[in-house]
Amino acid sequence: EPMVRCGKTHRGAQGRTGAFWAEERSKMLFEDRVTAMASFFLEKSGGRLNDIMLMKLLYLADRRAATDLGSPISMDVYSSMPFGPVLSQTYRMMSLETSSIIWGKHVFAMSPKGSSDYDVVLRKPLDPQKVLRRSDCKVIEQIWNEFGSWDKDALVDYCHKLPEYDQRAWMKDEKSSFPMSYKTFLLGAGFSPDEADAAAAEHALFG
Repeated sequence: EPMVRCGKTHRGAQGRTGAFWAEERSKMLFEDRVTAMASFFLEKSGGRLNDIMLMKLLYLADRRAATDLGSPISMDVYSSMPFGPVLSQTYRMMSLETSSIIWGKHVFAMSPKGSSDYDVVLRKPLDPQKVLRRSDCKVIEQIWNEFGSWDKDALVDYCHKLPEYDQRAWMKDEKSSFPMSYKTFLLGAGFSPDEADAAAAEHALFG
């Protein structure tokens, strides 16, 4: 399985660009991929995570995959919200604004009594190795090892400092959202402007 890393051309051993892997991943349902990612993090945390904490881990995994593999894992779209960058479609599933059969089968959100925060709880594990590539699984493992022990406030502060994050979102109310272009996401992940332009153009063909 060729590894596609962020370099001059973003090409792996067989000359395939990050957009190739984006197209391959697009053949799998977005909901399957993000549910597998969430299941991994929830299982690692003992079956429950604060919703903000889970979202940051998912975002950082996509960002790391873009840096190391040439494209993100989930193939979601992104936006900046007051607590940091989010996977937009995943946010809607997590907050029950949209429904998903596979998401609802494996995870659900609940609000602890007397708290405005939500916890996301693992209902039934989904083995990420059955949904994701080995290199994707390696990325989510790396993100858990690096950030899994952080508390929510520290992780939010870290994500607020990411270069692609739109600081206007921090200044608005808790529901404010500013769309993040794929090019902006890639620039934050370490792509050069030319690389980001090329990858964003190719990504648009498969989006």
